[in-house]
Amino acid sequence: MDKGEITVEGKSLFTLLKKHKHSILSKLFKSRDWTLEQKMEVMNKHLTEEDDLSMNCKATCFAGLPCAENKAKTWAEIIDCDSKDSIYLRKSKMAGFYSWD
Repeated sequence: MDKGEITVEGKSLFTLLKKHKHSILSKLFKSRDWTLEQKMEVMNKHLTEEDDLSMNCKATCFAGLPCAENKAKTWAEIIDCDSKDSIYLRKSKMAGFYSWD
């Protein structure tokens, strides 16, 4: 992800777009194989902008963290009738909330 492309033997096969990096981050945050510190390091390195897409990606990532306390907090935010979150931010939280593993 650092180079922004997938290479084999020095030959570029595919250039990673912002949406691809966001997808990789959201999967990484659901993983139990990485520590929170490692996940945050990768996020801080690759999500440096404060645009809507990056904010939505962060919401998805944090909602995907595999711990009960975080899931309870995220669920409370999703169902809060008085929430000022946009529909897009709520959708991002919902996307990260459920995990297949």
